[in-house]
Amino acid sequence: MARVPHLVMGVVLAVSTRHVPSHPRPSIPTSPTAHASRSIDTVTHAPGFDVVVAPALLDLAADSVTLSYVVTVLPTARDSLTSFMVDAPGVLHVRASNAWAGAWTSTSWHERATAGWGADSAFLAPGSSTPPLVYSARGAVDIVRYWAEADGPVDTVDTVLASDSIPTPPSADTAVTLRGTTGLTVGVGPTPVDRSPGGLASRLSHLITRACRLGWVDERGVCNSLGAKVRPDSASLGALLDELGAQRGKHVSEAAFVLLSANARMLLDRL
Repeated sequence: MARVPHLVMGVVLAVSTRHVPSHPRPSIPTSPTAHASRSIDTVTHAPGFDVVVAPALLDLAADSVTLSYVVTVLPTARDSLTSFMVDAPGVLHVRASNAWAGAWTSTSWHERATAGWGADSAFLAPGSSTPPLVYSARGAVDIVRYWAEADGPVDTVDTVLASDSIPTPPSADTAVTLRGTTGLTVGVGPTPVDRSPGGLASRLSHLITRACRLGWVDERGVCNSLGAKVRPDSASLGALLDELGAQRGKHVSEAAFVLLSANARMLLDRL
């Protein structure tokens, strides 16, 4: 049975990511000042609980993307993983492997479109990894927020507003509140409005900047070199893809490789 939010002294303590309740959720107290000052490039951890998220690109079509994640709970964690969720505005379908006993999937958090996976009892213990968690969505490869929910007593709260990654006003139906870790990974974001070569080149340049700021590309010289190759011509983009391949697993993480190579190929297709 899904858990429902509990208000204690005006704070939402926990909710399940699995089901949409049949009754309205209590309103979540907000602090406009705190929300305005929060960077979207943040990671928040529950005490004693952390995960590693490994994305993989499975298919890149003209109007949709299929990705998978393997989520590993660090061996030092005190708690187990009960669910994992990513923002997915154009989610089409979500699949879970039978290797995660009793696993369920979800395509929404109340009014927020997400791809989610979890288990009601076969929680993922510290040091363990999920099987590949697969989903497809309409849109383009982007940086999205994830949430990993921890089992155990509720002793921390994380609230991330929908405005972090989905352009809708914050509301009690789109704010995600749970006990666990939230951060950023590669996922499927909205289809770019400007799909001209110039517009996609500007988008790619911005993504390189963010990937470097997140530490997904961990060497300034590589950041500068990648940025210098963002031009709407096949020779420059070919050199960019070559450098990404050469630096993959060195100064370019797998997340950065998936993100930047997919967007470089999208730009190449528009030339």
